[in-house]
Amino acid sequence: MNFIKKLHGKVIECRNHKSLVQVGSKLYIINRECNVGSEVTFINNTFPYGEFYIVGGATRDFLLKKQDIHDIDIATSLTSAEIKEYLKDANYRFENLGIVNYSLYKYHITFATMRKENDYLDFRHPSKIEFITSPLIDSYRRDFTINAIYFDKNGNIFDPQNGVLDLNNHLIRIIGNPQTRIKEDPLRIIRAYRF
Repeated sequence: MNFIKKLHGKVIECRNHKSLVQVGSKLYIINRECNVGSEVTFINNTFPYGEFYIVGGATRDFLLKKQDIHDIDIATSLTSAEIKEYLKDANYRFENLGIVNYSLYKYHITFATMRKENDYLDFRHPSKIEFITSPLIDSYRRDFTINAIYFDKNGNIFDPQNGVLDLNNHLIRIIGNPQTRIKEDPLRIIRAYRF
């Protein structure tokens, strides 16, 4: 899958020789210093290959029409090593888990390699992880249906757990067997309560 395309947009923020550019409702990072408000044309090619889906709280909050979305989770087919080829200045502290954190302006972006998880021995972290390339299989490890709504690079929704329906019905539903999932990670109760 290729992310290369010519885009025209407006710079909304500049810092560290990078610009945050808005094209319609989407945001892009470009390695070029510009003046805020200037119009730019650029080639979007941060990652020349791989699959990427915005998922979790960002998609949920977008569908709820919330304005301030600063935390963006991206499920990807790329491994941490492959991400490192293109984002050298990211935080790779949890790369063995397939997690890369990247901050740009007011946004905290977490790239997570799609995965299957098993055997939660410490009631919080999986002891076995298998990296995969399927958002469907990745969705089963997520806590709630409303956090398993995936947006692809074109803004299309992939909703394998019927999270949009639950969101519209104001329902928080655990994916899988609730007793098993809470036993795996008891903090899921607190996360449910936050909503």
